[in-house]
Amino acid sequence: MAFYGYRLFSFRIAPGPSGRAPRNFKECQGEHYLEAALRALKALSQDTMIGDPPSKPEEGAITAGAAALASGVNYANEPAFRVEELQVVENTIRATVMSGKFGSHGKALSPEGPSGDADISDMAPSKSFRLVLALPRDGKVGVLAVEDISRSTPVTPFTKWLFWRSQQDVEGYRAQGETGRMAWRPMVKPLADEERLVRLVREGKAQALELVKHSISVAGTRPQKRYKVLASVIDVNMAEKVVGVLRGWMETSASEDELTGETAKPLVTDAEAAKQLAAIVGPEIVNLNPDEGYVVIQEDDESSKTRKISPTQMSEIFTYSQPGGSKSDTPKFYSLVRKTAMRLQPAANIAVDWPEQ
Repeated sequence: MAFYGYRLFSFRIAPGPSGRAPRNFKECQGEHYLEAALRALKALSQDTMIGDPPSKPEEGAITAGAAALASGVNYANEPAFRVEELQVVENTIRATVMSGKFGSHGKALSPEGPSGDADISDMAPSKSFRLVLALPRDGKVGVLAVEDISRSTPVTPFTKWLFWRSQQDVEGYRAQGETGRMAWRPMVKPLADEERLVRLVREGKAQALELVKHSISVAGTRPQKRYKVLASVIDVNMAEKVVGVLRGWMETSASEDELTGETAKPLVTDAEAAKQLAAIVGPEIVNLNPDEGYVVIQEDDESSKTRKISPTQMSEIFTYSQPGGSKSDTPKFYSLVRKTAMRLQPAANIAVDWPEQ
């Protein structure tokens, strides 16, 4: 059974494929970026996009339909993406996107028996994901909320196709003799939730500290796991030490993120994190010199699933479940996203006014 949740990301834009400084959304060459994004998403709703977006703006994408079929393109194992429902409410864009992969299944089995089975070997079984893009009317940072289905979200194809479509707009203007137009590249970063992480640890959801030591294989070709230690978080004192370590893991180089637009890197490396966790467990574990360490945390009360987090995997824990892990109706989904985003915005220096509904 699929488990439904959602994830939140900060959303910025920069000009072109190599622009460094985030741009104010209201300063997109005579329009607000909301208009540019809406235009791009409408274009992406016209057909199914096959494969990855082309790396060069002058290259056309492969789309479904007679022309693509006639070209003899092999679709096997290629991703598929399409924008479905699209709605604008004040300063938000709300959409449903389909994301899947060709050739990932051979046949759809019917509950009526073999006579009702369908051959889908040339199709792309896809999931339907809802998303909300909320932008300030004047500012550089917005929020992108994306539905999560069993730990899967289409964040990467969404942002890549959005950029490609923006590049296509620029090519269209250039063909008409208008130069100097810019394509807008989305930049996303998972929104951290220190309050939730601390609460999970203090409520006993930090089930264990996992420490791993690797050695080079006999053949000398690759590292292999030499041993793994699992240490339970047994008391309040130990839990508070874990909280302190996790807070350090959440610190990133903010200047790097702001100036380059790249995802900010954690200040603590995974190897350093392993030593920190080993010190909490005890000197006998420190002497084992582990090179990899995780905190194993239960997601929430509604799920028995656990996630392993480290400095480079902090975003894994910031998936919020929809009630009961089931798919909520769309008004409820928006309400959940809005409530969580408004709680996280102050700490992330984000100022987005969310419509009530």
